[in-house]
Amino acid sequence: MATGWRSLVDASVSGAHPREKEKATPLASPSVSVFLTPQSLVTFPIASMVVSIVWKVLANVFPAWGGSKVTLLVIALVVGTLIYLISSGGKGTVRERAIGIFIAIFNSFFLAATAMGIDLVT
Repeated sequence: MATGWRSLVDASVSGAHPREKEKATPLASPSVSVFLTPQSLVTFPIASMVVSIVWKVLANVFPAWGGSKVTLLVIALVVGTLIYLISSGGKGTVRERAIGIFIAIFNSFFLAATAMGIDLVT
């Protein structure tokens, strides 16, 4: 009896509605709550928030690191790398992986800029 907010949390990764899960065949893969998947962490708003929170926590624990924007950039690159690894799964040709790495680095700079509060309108 999934209703309201519960149906949003219980939706499977495959996008099936909770009521459709009951109709699934026994051979179907088990559904996983969207809230518990690594994919839920790879959205830009969440990744930006993760970078900001880690930077602020490190600033409180290690004050010298908190004032350093290099620390922020390193955090953004680490988060960008994790997102790349989650998203790619090591699949694709060498060319596709190289392009993916370039895009991950570029997006990591966007994460750092967001955490720094840099607002660019182009």
